[in-house]
Order: sequence, then C-alpha cells, then structure tokens
Amino acid sequence: MREKEIQIYYFCINFSFLVNNTKCKSIQKGWFDLKKIGIVIGVILIIALGMYIGFKISGDPQTNLAEDKESSIDNTKNIIQENIQISSVETSVNDEKTTPNTIITYKTYYTKCKHYIQEYKDIDASLVNCTESELKEKCRNWNIEKFSSQEVEMSRDEEKFCNQHYKLKLENNVIVVYNVDENGIETEYEQTGITTEYLTEEDILRLTTGIIIYGKENLTSTIEDYE
Repeated sequence: MREKEIQIYYFCINFSFLVNNTKCKSIQKGWFDLKKIGIVIGVILIIALGMYIGFKISGDPQTNLAEDKESSIDNTKNIIQENIQISSVETSVNDEKTTPNTIITYKTYYTKCKHYIQEYKDIDASLVNCTESELKEKCRNWNIEKFSSQEVEMSRDEEKFCNQHYKLKLENNVIVVYNVDENGIETEYEQTGITTEYLTEEDILRLTTGIIIYGKENLTSTIEDYE
C-alpha cells in the first residue's frame, strides 16, 4: 500500500507542474481560460484524493489476501493440535489396564447391621491386564468408583449381617476373642495368649464384662493395645 501512495503523490506533483507550464505558455499566447483550468485541476485533485482514501480503507488486496491465508493456516494448526491432545488423553485413559501390582479396595455396606466394611486385597490373577470396561464386565456385582493401574476401588450393598462382629473377654485370666453372629451366638475366634498380668484394673473390669468390636482392623488395633 505504501507504493500506491507514492505513485499518487508523484502523479499529483507532475500534473501540477504540467498545468503550471501550460498555464504560463497559454497566458503568453492569450488564449488560456483560467476558469476551465481551475475546474480541471479541481476534478483531478478530487479523483486523486478519492483514490488515496480508497487505498487507505481497502488496503493492499494482495496483503489482505496473504494475511487471511496466514490466519486460516494458524487456525487450522490450532484445531489440529487440540484434536491431537484430546485424542492423546482419550487413548491414554482407554488403554490404562490393571497390573499384577494393582491394589483393589472392596467396600461393602451391610444393610442388616448397618456396618461398612473396607478390605484391601492384592488383585486376583483373573483380573490382571483388564481395562475399566473389562473389569466392569467381570465384576458385575460391584460398582467401580476409582480405576487406575495402581489402585481400583469397588463398592456394593449387601442385605445381610456382616461377619465381623467380635467380643473380647477374659477366660482363665487370658483374653479370648469370640465371633458374634446376627442371633447373638458367640463362637470362639482366637486365643490371644495375653494374660491379665500387665493389665490395669479398669481393663480387667471391661474384659470381664466383654468388649464389643466391629471390623477386623479395629480388632487387631485393640489386641495390640493390650499386648
């Protein structure tokens, strides 16, 4: 566009120079009409000004075309890059599988006793190298809450009484663990070998009455406190 402006500028200068020379010669000859010359000059200047404004507004067509082309290429590159990133994320998620080192957390809610039991287990061989959809197919009774190659969390509800109700009590000055079913029937579960020798009077009193514990983790922790 700069080149067009320079051309218009030189055109105006050359035209003015030509008119001045013609004017001088015409005046000397006595036939030059100043009024007609003024009109012609005015028309030429208006045309030149119009051309200049037109170039200013529209710009250089070739430059605009090049800019539009470059903008279109940039937009296309951005779209392609975004699609590649999305595809990469989807592929990564879909391809993730369980491994022999995956830990599975089983969460079970027992509706009859209203207890929530959580167990951590090493993955079964039949569940190794499974995607999330494949694992859902194999474990239809479970809801998968979390899935990764490192850890899987599954949950479910069961309409029954959990089997992790325990009772600790003293027998012959030794702490014995009993399992208690939904009918209150006690079955010996474990002989701890812990005697009353180092227990406080308060602990002995509580164990004589019997201490109710829910869950294997709580049972292990309580026994460790008495050792």
